[in-house]
Amino acid sequence: MHILLIQDYLRCGGTEMQSISLAAGFQVHGWDATLLTIRPKGPLFPTAQKKNIKVQSLQGVDLKINWLHPGLIRTIGQLNPDVILLMGRTANCLGNKISMQFPSIPVIGSLRTGRNLPSAYYNFLKNCPHIFANSKWAADQLIARDIPHHKISIIPNGNVCELNTSHQVDRRRAIREKFSISAETTVFLKVASFIPGKNHHELLRIIQKVNKPFELWLVGTGPTENACKKDAAKLNIKGVTRFLGQIPELSDLYFGSDVALLTSREESMPNFIVESQTAGLPVIAYDCAGVSETFIPDESGFLVGAGDQNLFQQKIEILHENIQLRKSMGARGRIWALEKFDPIERLKDYMQIISRIVNN
Repeated sequence: MHILLIQDYLRCGGTEMQSISLAAGFQVHGWDATLLTIRPKGPLFPTAQKKNIKVQSLQGVDLKINWLHPGLIRTIGQLNPDVILLMGRTANCLGNKISMQFPSIPVIGSLRTGRNLPSAYYNFLKNCPHIFANSKWAADQLIARDIPHHKISIIPNGNVCELNTSHQVDRRRAIREKFSISAETTVFLKVASFIPGKNHHELLRIIQKVNKPFELWLVGTGPTENACKKDAAKLNIKGVTRFLGQIPELSDLYFGSDVALLTSREESMPNFIVESQTAGLPVIAYDCAGVSETFIPDESGFLVGAGDQNLFQQKIEILHENIQLRKSMGARGRIWALEKFDPIERLKDYMQIISRIVNN
């Protein structure tokens, strides 16, 4: 089986990590997998290389525009796959064009985002033979657009962060020593691109009200990053807020942290929450789209109504003060996440459904 996955660009994002994980998994299990990107390379390109994934790009040099896809049809014809899986936003928007040119090749769509999407995206999903949704919330969005149930498979994200828990205590101590942080300081973590939907500004306003010593680690880059740095200075939390930039390998940061925070308004199934639980961190998150499907509210963390800053702050204070509750919630979440988001089991789900589609 030769499967072609098409992704917009290998930026540090959840869908991109899932694309790499799936391509690598297909190869390990005997399939021939190619990852075709519109823009070349990107921050996660070295990760794909380490996993020996065959990556091809349509743009010879990065034109910074996802919609320019020179040679798309020619390249697909040369690769001659048995099946095509569209992962990125632009990739799915191109689905009808690809399907018309290659009517004998199944072109499978996906919905993995909580953002508003262009009509071309949904037009393709209505026409394609099958769709993978990574949350029940995403599937419900499709059903609301009159896409029949039988075309939709819900497969949650597999955990893509390889968290080797050996020497976890030593690694926690080392990352804190690197940042000159005491063992007693509570560290809050958020991993997300700096874009409006991730809502960093609101998180800064909430955490500014916390009275006891803490640090906030923010991982990611994007267009709202500079404005958030200015906000942190205005709110007098610049000294306890670390803007860490883009970090592909996150395990040490997870082990060095105490609580995962998510104030996003646009999500389907955030990898960050999945990975945080796997590392044993409790979660505090806004109830947005498919977020409630990524942890167990009141058992592995707290789910707060979107926009309820006061309640979010209260939950931060609770986990800030109650170390035992942090540990028990983190332990509960880890057990649950390791089973629900097992990457091997989720890969098998994909392979079983794709094989059925190709062989029909």
